Amino acid sequence: MTRERLVNPGRRRALAGAGAAAILGLPALAQAARGPRPVRGFKPEKLPSEADLGLWLRRLHDFGPVRATGTDGARDFEVHLQERMAAHGAILHIDDFQLTSWQGALSACWINVGEDAGPSRDVEVLSYYPFCGSTYGKAAVSGRVLHAGVGVRDAVALLTRPSADLAGSIVVLDIPAGGDGGDLMTLLQDRCMGLILCRTGPPDDEVRYQWLPPSAAAGAIPALWVGAEASRYLRRVSGKATLSMRCDARTTPFAKAQSTLALFPGDSEEVILLSASTDGPNELSGTGALGLLALATYASNLGQRRRKRTLAFALPTGAWAPAAIADRESGSGEPAGMDGMVAKHPGIAAQAVAQIALSNLGAVEAAPIWSATTAATGPARRLLAACGEARVDPAYVFPESAGLRIRAIPGLALTSHPAYANRADPAGVLGRLNPGMM
Repeated sequence: MTRERLVNPGRRRALAGAGAAAILGLPALAQAARGPRPVRGFKPEKLPSEADLGLWLRRLHDFGPVRATGTDGARDFEVHLQERMAAHGAILHIDDFQLTSWQGALSACWINVGEDAGPSRDVEVLSYYPFCGSTYGKAAVSGRVLHAGVGVRDAVALLTRPSADLAGSIVVLDIPAGGDGGDLMTLLQDRCMGLILCRTGPPDDEVRYQWLPPSAAAGAIPALWVGAEASRYLRRVSGKATLSMRCDARTTPFAKAQSTLALFPGDSEEVILLSASTDGPNELSGTGALGLLALATYASNLGQRRRKRTLAFALPTGAWAPAAIADRESGSGEPAGMDGMVAKHPGIAAQAVAQIALSNLGAVEAAPIWSATTAATGPARRLLAACGEARVDPAYVFPESAGLRIRAIPGLALTSHPAYANRADPAGVLGRLNPGMM
């Protein structure tokens, strides 16, 4: 697998047209649109059982369940996957990264408002803004309450104000449905003391513990999320109160993270590329990696002579901290995630004739979605047609697959989008996952 050669693009199209079931023997892909049908040579007894998957989910829970990139839980899960893949006979290639890791705790966050002509009042914090400035070991941050309106548009309008108006302020902004506040730290952090972002649409329970934005760059000021009631209160006291806040996140400079590429050689150097990220805010974000481990178990039970093509299992880190790893001063200064994997192993991508990406498996509150990981061309549509009764969304663009889309490798993604996908609850979401659905 050290040689790099380009597979004939026509060969890629032919394999895609044959359907993913013929490529890999996945039972879920064996369902043609007209109903289930057997896949020749498929041996379901060689897959892990539902009970095994239940034990794997419990172990995943024990690693975190919040596995922020570069923290102990994330590293332990990375090592666990490496050990399991090696035990199945995989050839491992491990890529090292560094970053300043960031680990928050809602219990270490608070907001207190002192009105000019009234009592002080605590405001409920529903979540923290990942990679915001930490107050750990420092004094609380205080400033005048300035409710500036809604979203990025009104935040931009703030920049027209005299700098003195902002310098001593805690800026409060409502965030509309679908927004994650991702641009606001970069936009405002050099101009104000802190940020309070308000979710005014969903109930507080849906906002609580949410890890948003999912991949923020490191910030210089603290930032916290509150709900609709808090927004109404802060709007009423804007300009008439002083707000104090804390976000005591633990940061670790030069923290380590690893991406793993596990190879199972087959009869051909043509590669089936399978991928799933390993870091994330709860157990759901690690279920794709467990899916790859299940497929690796099946592949090892077949033996090399029964594997028609080489299988490459990509387990990249950094999906939830790309900016921290790409930072040239405190990180590795290069991309992580799947794009980083492709950059470090161009030969694998060059030899890939098909790909499958897995994430968010077994969510009981959200239907699984199959989508094409490349543009929905004829080959990709034929792959989707093999997915049977599962929900298919050809327009959905799977995250972290830009490097693969550029190479036009036909493939599929299986994922789901429950409301708790970004929930960094220290208790986890294990009760909302079903190994039978996985």
